[in-house]
Amino acid sequence: MIFLGGAGNDTLTVDHTNGAVDLGEGIYFDGGANSGGDDNIVFDGDSFADIFDGDVDGKDAFQIFDDEGRRQLVVWENVENQDNNFFNGIWD
Repeated sequence: MIFLGGAGNDTLTVDHTNGAVDLGEGIYFDGGANSGGDDNIVFDGDSFADIFDGDVDGKDAFQIFDDEGRRQLVVWENVENQDNNFFNGIWD
């Protein structure tokens, strides 16, 4: 699933409260190339079995695996702020 932000301030919220958002190729969010923008990616949910953060092809990314073995992949770029509502300090 692809989300393309525009010239304004954009926010994407990914909520895995009911399990991983398992979309095969994952979720991609480009906040847009606006200068001085305030683009945000927000992660909500509270239970996962494992997490990996890093990059995919030079873009920020993370994967989680829920207790049922489902995989959630999120890749993003041109995003100024990441809100880690459930990562407990991974990006602190």
